[in-house]
Amino acid sequence: YFCNTGQDITDINESGLEMLGYFGKERPRLNLHDIFYSEGELETFFKSMQRDGYVKDFECEFKRKDGTLINVLLSATAIRDETGNIVSCEGIAKDLTKVKTMMEQLAASEKMASVGQMAAGVAHEINTPLGIILGYAQLMMDDFDEDSEPYQNLLVIERQTKASRKIVADLLKFSRQTGSARENLNINEVLTDVIAVTEHNLHLDHIQVHMDLADNLPPVVGDAEKLRQVFVNLINNAHHAMEKQGKGDIFITSWFDADKKQVVAEVRDTGHGIPADVQARIFDPFFTTKPVGKGTGLGLSVSYGIIQDHGGNIEVESPVIDKKTGEKISGTAFRILLPEAKDPKTIQED
Repeated sequence: YFCNTGQDITDINESGLEMLGYFGKERPRLNLHDIFYSEGELETFFKSMQRDGYVKDFECEFKRKDGTLINVLLSATAIRDETGNIVSCEGIAKDLTKVKTMMEQLAASEKMASVGQMAAGVAHEINTPLGIILGYAQLMMDDFDEDSEPYQNLLVIERQTKASRKIVADLLKFSRQTGSARENLNINEVLTDVIAVTEHNLHLDHIQVHMDLADNLPPVVGDAEKLRQVFVNLINNAHHAMEKQGKGDIFITSWFDADKKQVVAEVRDTGHGIPADVQARIFDPFFTTKPVGKGTGLGLSVSYGIIQDHGGNIEVESPVIDKKTGEKISGTAFRILLPEAKDPKTIQED
């Protein structure tokens, strides 16, 4: 879009109009005050333009025609006249709403996985003694008359023990992930979606993404949302491994192993690698090498469970051996191996 010094939009492309909720031949007269939801964000935007002459990757909220809000990433550059005065500006806005929604869903999934792991531990540690208490209480009830005080006391113990077991069962039911819809998927589409979510944050730390996706891959049967969670976690781990370097590369590759009839997707980084003694524990729940508060230690264990549930496997290699030269390359490679869909038309639900 282009706007003048009065903040009037003088020109905007079709994509911009559609993003704001205007379709067809609608050509409304818009002002930035009409589009920006927050006056504070608009003021920050103007100050940056006046001070620096540009704005880069400014996150803000726009208001659409129907009043709904969208999250956008805004970059703009001032246009000056011969005397150096700002006469207008041109800007590019990217809709981040879907990206933010996906990230929130993934964060919620990881939190639920954490609750699930803790609930499983609670069930194991509490259900066993509760079962013993319940069993002995019921055995002792046979030794007393129903009208006696000891029998009534044991009845209270039985009732409260059953109530406690129900609380644990409800917690497990709440935290356990429900059945997921399975459908035929192209793993390349899943990888492309994930890169769209993560690439911006990677670029902020000067990490470049290189994609080499094989054409005509056979489909796999799976849950797209859960597989996206797996790959986002792998890419976030790769990002963390290269944060302190100030730069790095992530290589996303896919291919089909005809011998094993498996679709393979690899995420490789150029970080510091994983020590051999740590590799054996990386899939253990709550194991993490990140500082306190930076990770739950559940990401890889949850990812491992998801891939196992899809009939696949995860392989890790660190350092990475170059297949062409046989030399060791600094970094880590995670490979996701998923079986080829036997029936291309199969869609099932667990």
